Amino acid sequence: MNYLGSRSAILSSNLRVNYLAKANQSQTTAFFKYALATTLFNSFKAYSLLKNKIKGKKPVVEQIPKDTVIIYQFPRAFNTPSLSPFCLKLETWCRAANINYQNKLGMNVSSRGTVPFIRLNDYVIEDSEKCIEYLSKVFKVDLNSELSDDQKAFARAALALTEENLK
Repeated sequence: MNYLGSRSAILSSNLRVNYLAKANQSQTTAFFKYALATTLFNSFKAYSLLKNKIKGKKPVVEQIPKDTVIIYQFPRAFNTPSLSPFCLKLETWCRAANINYQNKLGMNVSSRGTVPFIRLNDYVIEDSEKCIEYLSKVFKVDLNSELSDDQKAFARAALALTEENLK
């Protein structure tokens, strides 16, 4: 009885050692596969860039018309507004102010990691409220010009309350 018990303990410890060895081996193998795939991908990318340079092909550079605001925001479904309230606020303000703009939908974020942000003539502005202030000054647009002082104060309070609760 004692012999069988010790023999089974030896077998189970051998199985554990084999399992751990295989687990470490599979992690190592996975790492090397990842390293190989990354190296191959980067090599192909570098080769493609070098090949285009040798052939004289220039990379595609997007032509953006002067004084066109580019709004970078999250992707959305076809013919639907943005789900982000800050993106929606900025785009709606551009429409109301009759400013020429283009949407760039994607997962692009600004240098501070914020969305939305705009680019106007190679100048980047972050945060929707700062974008609106900047565009108001550049295009000389004031959507609140017809409001009384009380209405402006109420609008500013409602805006601050809404933005603080939406963050």
